[in-house]
Amino acid sequence: MNPYHRSRTVSSRPRVRPLAVFASALALLFAGSPPTLSAQTPDVEARVARHADEAIALRHRIHANPELSNRDTETAALVAEHLRALGFDEVRTGVAHTGVVGILRGGR
Repeated sequence: MNPYHRSRTVSSRPRVRPLAVFASALALLFAGSPPTLSAQTPDVEARVARHADEAIALRHRIHANPELSNRDTETAALVAEHLRALGFDEVRTGVAHTGVVGILRGGR
């Protein structure tokens, strides 16, 4: 047997492609129309619909100025600004370089 040959175990499980799953979720989230099936109550759907135009405008603003991964300082600043405007109790920036975390406390 060749010492440089590596045997590989073939798995019967289907290969999970996290990026493909993530992309599909984003496509559903940012689609022009809401999905036809929903587990949400009509009240929640109405609230989401009220903010759809704002979310789409924010997405367009982010995509108008593309940045490289982990160098997306303008996007991080925009997200942090938006979380503060929403009234988050705490907004942490610089998480893993350009990450942003919004924290809500209490009964919100």
